[in-house]
Amino acid sequence: SVGGIFLGRGPLAGPPSDGRIHVIYLYVALVGGPSLLLGALVRERERVIAALREAQARYRRATRAGGVGVWEWTPRDDTLYVDPALLVALGRATDADGAIGGGADDADAGDARDAAPPAHRLDEWRALVHPDDVGRFAAALDEVAAGRAPSFALEYRLRDATGGWR
Repeated sequence: SVGGIFLGRGPLAGPPSDGRIHVIYLYVALVGGPSLLLGALVRERERVIAALREAQARYRRATRAGGVGVWEWTPRDDTLYVDPALLVALGRATDADGAIGGGADDADAGDARDAAPPAHRLDEWRALVHPDDVGRFAAALDEVAAGRAPSFALEYRLRDATGGWR
C-alpha cells in the first residue's frame, strides 16, 4: 500500500531487487494519486452542474406557474438580465446583439424560453415602462441603488410587442 511505503514497510522497505519496481511504485504514487483526485473533482463538478440544472428547472416552473417574470440590473456595468419567459410574455425576443426586440418574429418563443438570455441595458427596459409609471419606476430603482430599500418591489406596466400594455 502507499501508506506502507511511506512508513518503511512493504515491497520497498528493503534493498530493491529490481530498479523498475521503484519506478512503478513512484509512478503510481506520483501520477495515480493526482489522477484519483482529478477524477473525484470531475465527479463533484458533474454533481454540482446537475444540481444547478435541477434548481434552474425548478425556478422556471415556479415563475411560469406564478405568472411572474424576473429581471436583475447590475449598476456596475449597466447590464440587465431579463428572464426569457418575461420577454415571451411580452411577445418580445432579443436580436443578435442582445437588444430587446419588437416581436415574436425576432425569435421563436420556445427558443427564447430555453436559451440563455443576452445582457440588456436598463435604458432599453425603461423605454418599455408606461409613461405614467416611469417616475415611480425611477424612484424605486434609485431607492435600491442608494441602499435605502432592500429590493425593488413595484407593480408597473410594460409595453408589449403589439403596443399594448401589460
